[in-house]
Amino acid sequence: SVGLTLAQDVRQKAYLYQHLCCSARASARGEPGVLDQDLSVRGVSGLFVADASALPALPSAHTSSGALLVGELASEAALAAPPRTLPSRAARTSRSRVLNGDEATKEISARIATPVVTVRTLRQEKPFQMPLVALGTGTMAKEKVAGAVSTFLHLGGRHLDTAAMYENYAEVKEGIETSGLKDLSDIVLTSKVMPLGREHVKRAVQEAMDGLNTNGIDIMLLHWPGDNSDGKLLHGAPLPACADRFLKEGAVTVSWRRCRVESYKALLEEQSLGRVQVVGVSNFALRHLVDLQQEGLDSPAVHQMEFHPAWHEESLLEQSFAQLTAVQAYGCLGGAVSAGMLLRTEAIQKSALRYQKSPAQILLRWALQRGVAVITGGRSPEHIRENPDLFGFTIEVEDRDWLNHWLPVAAQQKSYGPLPEAIL
Repeated sequence: SVGLTLAQDVRQKAYLYQHLCCSARASARGEPGVLDQDLSVRGVSGLFVADASALPALPSAHTSSGALLVGELASEAALAAPPRTLPSRAARTSRSRVLNGDEATKEISARIATPVVTVRTLRQEKPFQMPLVALGTGTMAKEKVAGAVSTFLHLGGRHLDTAAMYENYAEVKEGIETSGLKDLSDIVLTSKVMPLGREHVKRAVQEAMDGLNTNGIDIMLLHWPGDNSDGKLLHGAPLPACADRFLKEGAVTVSWRRCRVESYKALLEEQSLGRVQVVGVSNFALRHLVDLQQEGLDSPAVHQMEFHPAWHEESLLEQSFAQLTAVQAYGCLGGAVSAGMLLRTEAIQKSALRYQKSPAQILLRWALQRGVAVITGGRSPEHIRENPDLFGFTIEVEDRDWLNHWLPVAAQQKSYGPLPEAIL
């Protein structure tokens, strides 16, 4: 504008647009939505979305990361913004910046060593101690897994999460071997297997033991209650014999109930043989747990589920606690759908500044204070050092309640996999 500097012009015109209810993708059929076919926000004159993935002709995965990055870089350059007041990662981790020598290693290990929760072992009398913080490997590129595992263990972490579906046993094993640990007995290994029937589950346990070079798996979970109608989780593999097909409203529908029960019993058999210590489930809905109860089977000792302020199923959490099932959260930062939104939310940024922690640490600590163990990421050594450092502070009630109600139930959005409730 005439008479204004670029910085003044940007300050007058720039503002953040967020769509909390739904995707910003334009409809391929021209139906009303957030955007029209020109990427213009409906009802707002002159406002366009700078994220080309909103176009219907492109893949369905949507991310605002590109737009956020462009906006951040452009605004900082235009406004000549002063350094951010939020402490940098380097400042927040200054005490652990030196990784050479036994003294530094001992200091870091002591700082991030994580408390444990006692987990039922169902048919065994001896209780099992599960560290409250684990390193997840499911979203890592294969070439990053070994290094991340090695760094995590070197810094004091002791719980590793993998799965048959991740196809990274060899990389996890390499990371353990290169970590420099002399005593590997306190490393807790969690793996997961799809419920494809008794023989498949027993074979999967053996493959996990072989792939990880161990004589037993600490925690073994059924990864999902089954597959959805498009077969995405099975990657096109044929249905197992235990999956029952039937017609519903003229369409072939699959029930996974018999597979779930058969597979869960197989894990209990593996536990009785001493090849698995703890048996549990992952991504189950309430009715899938009822299936196990109706068969007279003990409730799972561990239930791994997606859990973050944009997706937390309170009824499922309450049921798990009532059944003395330890809950383990993955996707704690919001996943691909809402991670950027969560981490950049003003209230979380302010909380991070107040507690002198990163936004990621705030979200992870929130889950812990809800009584949930967490699986953290680790795409860089900095993140691996930072994420488990969660036990030296407490989020106050007001901040915690805000996160509990960040989105109304109707607006919450799952980031990973199908809706468990949709799996029969």
